Amino acid sequence: MTREPANVWTPLYRADLETLLHKQEYTTLHVTILSWLIWLSLLSEEELLRVLSQKEQPMERSRLSDHLSRMARLGLIDAIMLREPTAGRQKRYYATDMGLYLYLSAIHPSPPLTMARLAQSYPVERADLLARLARPHIHLACTSLATRIIAEGATYGNQLISYQQTWQHVYSLAQEKHTLASDAALLIERLDEGTFYAFLVYVDIEPHQKAERAVEHWLLSLLDLRQRLRLYRHQWPEVFIISTRTRPSLWAQLLLKTSIQRTTTPLAGGITTLDALSDGIYTPIWWDLAVLASGAHSDQYALSHFLREPASKDLVEHLSNQHHFYAMRLKETASPPPRTKKRLHRYVGDALQDEAAHLTKERLIESFSTKRKNQLGIEGAGLLTLTLTGTEKALIGWAAHHPLLDVPTFQALLRPGANPRAIKPLQQHITHLFQLGLIEVRLWSAGRTPLEQQRYLLTPVALKFMAVRIGEPYTYYFVSPKYQKNDDEQLDRQWGTRGLNGQMWHTNALYSFMRQLYRNTYARGEIIYHWKSAHESARWYRDSITQNDEHTRPDAEILFALSPTDDPVRMVLLEYDRGTTGIVQYTRKFTAYLDYHQATGVALPLLVVTTSHKAIARMQQVLDTLGTLRIIMLLEKDLLAQGFTLVVRHFSP
Repeated sequence: MTREPANVWTPLYRADLETLLHKQEYTTLHVTILSWLIWLSLLSEEELLRVLSQKEQPMERSRLSDHLSRMARLGLIDAIMLREPTAGRQKRYYATDMGLYLYLSAIHPSPPLTMARLAQSYPVERADLLARLARPHIHLACTSLATRIIAEGATYGNQLISYQQTWQHVYSLAQEKHTLASDAALLIERLDEGTFYAFLVYVDIEPHQKAERAVEHWLLSLLDLRQRLRLYRHQWPEVFIISTRTRPSLWAQLLLKTSIQRTTTPLAGGITTLDALSDGIYTPIWWDLAVLASGAHSDQYALSHFLREPASKDLVEHLSNQHHFYAMRLKETASPPPRTKKRLHRYVGDALQDEAAHLTKERLIESFSTKRKNQLGIEGAGLLTLTLTGTEKALIGWAAHHPLLDVPTFQALLRPGANPRAIKPLQQHITHLFQLGLIEVRLWSAGRTPLEQQRYLLTPVALKFMAVRIGEPYTYYFVSPKYQKNDDEQLDRQWGTRGLNGQMWHTNALYSFMRQLYRNTYARGEIIYHWKSAHESARWYRDSITQNDEHTRPDAEILFALSPTDDPVRMVLLEYDRGTTGIVQYTRKFTAYLDYHQATGVALPLLVVTTSHKAIARMQQVLDTLGTLRIIMLLEKDLLAQGFTLVVRHFSP
């Protein structure tokens, strides 16, 4: 049952519904649109146009817009405006309480379907809508996939018959309970054969891609569950992964690595990119996971390639719950009818966009007051998604990855082609974040200018918002109590902050270099896909002598390409050196990379950037003693002037 928010919802009366039914101002198309918004919810006009055109003549966008406007005037639907850094502004629609009641009154389902059962079975309640808005990149990718399966499947004799977003499975392994979650689960029916095919969906897109260890853990969980089900002769669905062009090589490595760890075959399924979906899911845009893991040159396939192992009846029911749903409706039919009330129970509530517009700092603190993620926090994240602009979300994202950034660096990261001094719009966004209690300042007294002195950190509310957004527990960003020194709350809050603050001269120089690098690469047409922090870039390994877990920790990891069409996307680890490091420190640093190579067999590409010719000479002296590394040492001015071409040329086979 939906929990009513702090503000009381406007009453909805049965008389209003009866008046609407009596006037018959709604049309059959309106009821059809409501049915799609009940099943999938929060669809864009383009996605509605896509699914509505599958059984009719292609509908003109202007005609659909007119109908949506009319439905909004009748109070059957409402809309939210989603503003995401990578997706722009998108208007998305959902069914209101009046729309849900009218739908049930108009279709006369058999067995009867109660409003309570509909709200429990479909993602239409306020909590459901806000949960999807809390992780918008997941929703956008999944609805794009689902609506394309619906629209394009008819041509190939296929039909999407079940779709759940998200999907969770609780199972026991080694006498412990585990929960496996995927972003969606779907069933496709091949109509001519009457067979069903089951898939889990995993979304792996920027800017909220999981770390390598998290992906590996998810793959191992899937393999463990698949093996357990096979012991009981149960089937397991294949996997569809929606990713970006920077990630297939990583997935190939992890698919192979995890299958070796579990001495089994890799997971079955396919992977594609979010951009490729627009080419058509029944065109060859998918890589086969098993072929990808083998390391062989992988052709790409259409979705039909993966309709190869029909799902069992048990698996179909497990994913769809169709028989259970039907049985519950029959059971409710046999019960005495509920007493008719003048006031209708509300499940969706008042307009979500209006509620988000009145979000306050105090309410956000209340929403994120617990130490563990709960429904209140998820709903708060959904409302905050509607409140913040795309720029503000991007700013929070950068601050989550890189604590203690300053305004000039934010400006370069968010608008690399803009005038570095045109910071007034950015400062207005920062002011809004201050008003919501999402960001705060830490002063660095040694900074040369006020802008350089003012360093920004996310508040606990903002960090919890980010944790919800990327699907991690609240503890993901927060320093564990056992590592806190309790002398400074700001430094004890987020992982990595104390280390960056402790060497602030180095941190400032690194950030200054990175903002120049972003501007210069943008001007040359090069692409930096990702800049990972030192905390995120650490590489762990088992020391072959001590058998202890050790790690090497570069200053950053950079994914880049020489142009938007350059293939493959390249990775390099960055060590930034101000020329103040001695022989002992260089020896310790480079030895860790050699140990990692010896333990894993992987030679990491290492880019050392320095401001000093003397530093390069000292590093070369150390390398001559230690041995060979996969390394390039460049002066900062040379890399900024000539770009990543120098790096690619050095590391090319």
